[in-house]
Amino acid sequence: MEAPDRRGPRYAPVPPLLALLVALTGCGGASELPTTGVAYCQSPVGDRDRSDTVEVEMRQGDDVVGEGTPQVGTALGFQVPVGRRTDVYVDGELRGSAGEDDVDPDDGVEQAPGGWVYLGGEGCPEEPSAG
Repeated sequence: MEAPDRRGPRYAPVPPLLALLVALTGCGGASELPTTGVAYCQSPVGDRDRSDTVEVEMRQGDDVVGEGTPQVGTALGFQVPVGRRTDVYVDGELRGSAGEDDVDPDDGVEQAPGGWVYLGGEGCPEEPSAG
């Protein structure tokens, strides 16, 4: 009968390039990108009734970063990645944009409490909430 091996575990040598790659990229998952809040509310004034719903889609280029179907007069908001303009589409039509340099109070876009960019109107809540 052969005696058990008592030398302990054996480790394969790690190539230096692989060790450098792991050190530079880290061992964990990808770090989270910074975000900012963007919210939209379809005003119940005009041809829209509060019982209606609208399809809201927030896009950064071709990427959809938030979507939902709120009732008219209800704010819908999302945390979106910082650094790119966020276009807000309602029922397939562009209704506004928000971004680092695109916040213009004359366009109906205002900075809401908590740092949110809020595209709303008459009959909408004072503050948005995350969706």
